[in-house]
Amino acid sequence: MRSRIRSALLLIVTAAAAVLMPPSNAQAAGAVPSHLTITPSSPSYVGYTVTGRVELSFDDYADVTGSVIHLQRTFNGEVTPLPDIVLASSGNWFYDYPQAAGTYEYLATFDGDDVHAPAQATATVTVTRVPSHLSLSANNPSCAGCTISGTIGLWFDDYVDATGSVIHLQRTFNGEVTPLPDIVLASSGNWFYDYPQAAGTYEYLATFD
Repeated sequence: MRSRIRSALLLIVTAAAAVLMPPSNAQAAGAVPSHLTITPSSPSYVGYTVTGRVELSFDDYADVTGSVIHLQRTFNGEVTPLPDIVLASSGNWFYDYPQAAGTYEYLATFDGDDVHAPAQATATVTVTRVPSHLSLSANNPSCAGCTISGTIGLWFDDYVDATGSVIHLQRTFNGEVTPLPDIVLASSGNWFYDYPQAAGTYEYLATFD
């Protein structure tokens, strides 16, 4: 009789030990899935703001307000932490200010909480210099010993004033390349002049660096 009682007590202790020592991954297995997205503006231009939106949702439809999102940027192998984002009910925006052309990768991380699983999201942004457009025209035909005059125009996709920009100019005649004086653009009247001394075809090349 005593032996049967002692066995029953041993079984009870064994069961209690199993409850107090759950597997290390039990919480992860039971965590509510989280979903994180990051959507930055792309492409972007050097010196202009990259604007992005971060969105978090849970499978149990819990309110995400107050959740903290960690953000980092990777550029040319260098990782830079960006300010954390504390989510509001709407308007969860982040901003960055790239100063060089290239590919930027943004990583958003939610660490999870007592109920919701961690989540990550990545996005890339291609940053380029603002596109430039250059025009060149000259009077044609001209005569040997006569002045060739031409106009140069420069404009940018961001509508920044091109005044003060430097244009390099060269002439090619019979395979010989001759640099001509640089032109510093004014707000109007951007002219160039050349004085050919022989008949033939002259090619002019304007370059903005």
